[in-house]
Amino acid sequence: MQQYNDITSVIIKIAGEIGHENGIHKLSAANADTILYGTGGSLDSLMLVRLLAETEEEIFNVFGKEIILADERAMSQKHSPFRSVGSLAEYIEKLLSESDE
Repeated sequence: MQQYNDITSVIIKIAGEIGHENGIHKLSAANADTILYGTGGSLDSLMLVRLLAETEEEIFNVFGKEIILADERAMSQKHSPFRSVGSLAEYIEKLLSESDE
């Protein structure tokens, strides 16, 4: 659970920075339920790419593990891991646990 909370904090921090820079209040006050991408989401495709790239970098800084978020596996899932802060955190947690195996 702590790892999930740490990952969520990383995503919220980056989403907040993007929201602040783009005047998107919803992102500036993000939480685990905040919709990021898709119907009702605040990010356009370029902002999503930035969020993912910065999240990958920060996950490496915090956890010392390299992950790739935008790959065929993520794109082929029935429910997009990029939909919300929480779904992205769960996906990252899964990737990190798989890298431990």
